[in-house]
Amino acid sequence: MKKLKGLPISPGYASGFAFILKSEQPVNKKILKTSAEDQLALLEKAISMSKTQIDEVMQNASLSKTELDILNFQKEALEDESFIDGIKQKIVKGFSVEEAIKSSFEEAIEQLKKAKSEYLRERVEDLRDIMNRLLDNIFGKRESLSLNEKGIIIKDLLTPSDFAVLDKEKVLGIVTREGGSTSHVAIMAKERGIPMVSGVDIKKINSGDFLVVDGYTGAVVVNPSQQIIDEYKSKAEIERVLSVEAKKFLGVKAMTVDGYYIKVEANVGNEEDLKASAGVKAEGIGLLRTEFLYFGKQHVPTSDELSVFLKRASETFPGEEVIVRTLDVGGDKLPPFMKFEKETNPFLGLRGIRLTLRFKKILKEQLNSILTSNVNGNLKIMLPMVSDYDEVVKARRLLKQIAKETNQSKVPELGIMVETPAAAIMVDVLSEVSDFFSIGTNDLTQYVLAADRENKNVAYLYDDMHPAVLRNINEVIKASKKPVGICGELASKPLAIPLLVGMGITRLSVNPPSVLPVKMLISKIKKEEAEDLASRALHMKSAEQTKKLVADYYKKKGIKF
Repeated sequence: MKKLKGLPISPGYASGFAFILKSEQPVNKKILKTSAEDQLALLEKAISMSKTQIDEVMQNASLSKTELDILNFQKEALEDESFIDGIKQKIVKGFSVEEAIKSSFEEAIEQLKKAKSEYLRERVEDLRDIMNRLLDNIFGKRESLSLNEKGIIIKDLLTPSDFAVLDKEKVLGIVTREGGSTSHVAIMAKERGIPMVSGVDIKKINSGDFLVVDGYTGAVVVNPSQQIIDEYKSKAEIERVLSVEAKKFLGVKAMTVDGYYIKVEANVGNEEDLKASAGVKAEGIGLLRTEFLYFGKQHVPTSDELSVFLKRASETFPGEEVIVRTLDVGGDKLPPFMKFEKETNPFLGLRGIRLTLRFKKILKEQLNSILTSNVNGNLKIMLPMVSDYDEVVKARRLLKQIAKETNQSKVPELGIMVETPAAAIMVDVLSEVSDFFSIGTNDLTQYVLAADRENKNVAYLYDDMHPAVLRNINEVIKASKKPVGICGELASKPLAIPLLVGMGITRLSVNPPSVLPVKMLISKIKKEEAEDLASRALHMKSAEQTKKLVADYYKKKGIKF
């Protein structure tokens, strides 16, 4: 038995035999440098074949919208005249078709790599995917990815086109060496409910090994004992039963056993999330991410362009708060229209409110769009990456100025995300200029523990159940003079929910699929017991001790999670 550790990418439990997919490289067969006309003909043929293949895959009625969108992107890339012309020009200059394709794609890939961005690096996989498809159609197709029976896919890097052609009914789980939580495959796996773990040393897995995959913790157990197999089968069954039970909480308020009400809202990052949050009848939007409205644009979006989505969000939840986070980008991920000098450590650089206060046109347009979209009076504004009192003062001053210029009599509430240790420590002072707080536990954990959450080398350190993180959260709740909510991943973790309730949190904002399960779990907790549990958790020495404390509580109470 071997226990491997990776990064949890898509939640869930899976057990089954390993099916290793080799990372096929294009056949290393040199194309003779014949005439440029022959090379151009090979390119045109490869492009035509690639588009036909994509069209054939898209005929599959079982493909999700995400899968279709990605395939559409690949097809559009093959139809990008300026990019294809660049490949042709290289051929005319004497490059072979192979050299021209590789050179052009590598140049484009390097542009994405320069920012050292996890978000942008994940886009590299899409370009490599298209490049390999073209080369395969010149040198010969890759081996079939068809599965004869159900199993757990093992691969260095699973590409979007790999995923699209797989029979998802036979894919029990996915384990890869590469690939992050923002990759297209990660999104598709979550959408399909397929457990996935990345950052695993897959050389230690052989084809036919029996595996247990834990998409919640990133654990992969190779040839486990019968006891471990039974434990995970039990967890999977509980997960299935709870999923059915959770549906009973559609439209029901989350109340603890002793009548303490916790508002459960949704985190929304795009149109699909908005629809999903309405579908589970979330009690508003606790975090409306706006970044998707900026990426892909060559200019700063105007107030009118931004207002279309903001108005839709406001109208989707009349009478409920919709908290709009201002643009949260930095040196590691930037929209095409924004450029500034490269930073050696972008996570500690110009990002969030620091960046938008520097580029005031962006912040002005966004604040103006929120003001004009607030027809139902339910929009609120939240500033990201705050670490200084004056940042909030300047943003509030700008908001009032824009409201005056546009004759807006009602100014929305303005709060901040608590995701830096500075904000957590200064929350009592920040209460003077903030109307509310929302703790962003993902980044707060990263900064408190000094561990990059996307870095597999320090994955063992990054744990939002660490007592240091919990103590920060507790201090924020106790010191704040304004309402406090949680909008990070911690808000949906079963082992964390009793602790957050015990600390006195009144609002949790989670991804749409977690809304009902979180409500259900809250209904089984007693506030008085949660307070005692939270008090004890703050004196634990490690994240593992904290988790065991809560797990033992659940076991004693007969609460399944």
